[in-house]
Amino acid sequence: MNTASLMRIGGAPAPDPARVDVIRGAMDLNDPTLPGAFGERARQDLLNLTERVLAETRTGDLGECSNLLAHVRDRLADLDPARLEKRRGMAGWFDNRKRKLKTFRAEFGLAVEAMLESAGGVVDRATSIGRRTRTLEGLWNDTRAAISELDAYVDAGLARLSAEPAGAEGEDRIDHPLAARLAFLIAVRNAAVRQLPLVRLAQNADCIIPDRLKTMAGAVATWRDAWREALGLNRKRPKAIRPDQCVLSRERDALIWVLDEAGRDLAEARARRAQAQTRMEQVAESVRRAA
Repeated sequence: MNTASLMRIGGAPAPDPARVDVIRGAMDLNDPTLPGAFGERARQDLLNLTERVLAETRTGDLGECSNLLAHVRDRLADLDPARLEKRRGMAGWFDNRKRKLKTFRAEFGLAVEAMLESAGGVVDRATSIGRRTRTLEGLWNDTRAAISELDAYVDAGLARLSAEPAGAEGEDRIDHPLAARLAFLIAVRNAAVRQLPLVRLAQNADCIIPDRLKTMAGAVATWRDAWREALGLNRKRPKAIRPDQCVLSRERDALIWVLDEAGRDLAEARARRAQAQTRMEQVAESVRRAA
């Protein structure tokens, strides 16, 4: 057995010495089933955690948020206050200000309903993203604990082998079948250790997104209220009100800025999450192969 295969990379807490002693005391090197079963439950627990971490990272909520924001942006783009202005030239002869305003108000009412629904969906997914970040934190801690448990088996196995006397012809106990099992367990735990910083990468990708996205519904509602007033829809006789073009343009531009900022944050987060996911899939495959 090549001793290089027994080398462990750092990044996980040391196992509890008392746990190592318990495992070591229960070992019987003469048991023919020992090499195949040693540390199996700890190995399986670690494999399951690796898959769970990958599944949490693969969620498509950022892409869904981008689609919802694009929907809000598209509906807002259709509501251009310039449509209320009288056209120049001969085309303006046929303009009817009241009819144009009535049509614009009706489109605004339909757009607001759709935009608020999409913004609400964004807020819901922002909550989900925050929840996933907390879930990943729990899985990160659980993975470290599982690695520590597997290390307890490795430490116990190595200690037990080193305590055994050499064979009749002086062969090293490193050639015992258990040594191959320990190398196998170390390969699994080393791959899992490489996943730990990738969990942090995924969390960091999302860190500012929930707070940014949770403002979407409020931003759309603020724009709606300002436009209702500017269009005279909060008056008893809205037909007699001339719309305030300056307010309409200003509030529309303000909402566009909020949407664009959120869109840029989402694009950056998606790129960073994709990087974490790609690397995590490679690590997960390493764990599967080792297992």
